[in-house]
Formats: sequence, structure tokens, C-alpha cells
Amino acid sequence: MRISAKLTSLLLCLSVGPGCGFLDEASPPEAAVRSGIIGEWRLVEFIADPGDGSATWQRADGRLSETVQFRSDGRFSASTERMANQFRSYRVLDDERIEMVFTADVANRTAHTWYYRDVTNNTLTLDYGCIERCSGKYVRIR
Repeated sequence: MRISAKLTSLLLCLSVGPGCGFLDEASPPEAAVRSGIIGEWRLVEFIADPGDGSATWQRADGRLSETVQFRSDGRFSASTERMANQFRSYRVLDDERIEMVFTADVANRTAHTWYYRDVTNNTLTLDYGCIERCSGKYVRIR
């Protein structure tokens, strides 16, 4: 009887899908939806520390302005060549990390970890995983 109850529970989880934690974790698109990062974002502030801890947030305007887009199918795009040529896709790892997949192997690496935080319906902060602090604050375009 116990085996039958366990089998019934497993079949129920498989049919319900996202309601069961182990299936939810194995489904990157759902993780991306939950993270709140899907959409197109415009850079409004950035910080890039030279290594001495002196950096402060700077306004991103003119030539420093860029947009990034996290699509629901895992594809990534950007308005600047710097990012567009470097990354092709992403995968949300957990509630703070994103695995950014390179367009080609870079120094025998295929991916780089970014961190995301302060996500609301209209704002997103990305930490680009630099040795020295480098981050961007974004507002949602759509």
C-alpha cells in the first residue's frame, strides 16, 4: 500500500509539474520567469572600481547607454557590441546568480557568472562578476 501511495504522489507531481520543487529547479525557463529578469532593460547607472575601492555610481548617458534583453527562451542580446559579441544566452542558477554563456570559448571557458539583485517590476541591478566591483543599474523598457 505504501508503494502505491508513493507512486501516486510521484505521478501527481509529474502531472502538476511546477508545483513540485525538484521539477521546478530543473526547469531554467521557469527559474528565469520567477527571477523577474525577463525583459528589455536600459542601463541608467554603472560602477567600475579601479581597484582601490574609490568608485561611485555614475550616470550612464550618451555613449555609455546600453540595453540588455533576457528572453524567456534563454537567449540574451545587447545593444552594444561589447556585450552582444560576448554572450549569446543565459541560465538562472538560483535567486542571485545567472550563468552567462559566451558566444565562443574564452580562455577555455564557456560561461561566466553574473549576479542579479534589487529586482522589481521596473528595476534590476547586475553585478558582472568582475574581480573589482563592476555593476549596472537598469530600468525596464518592456
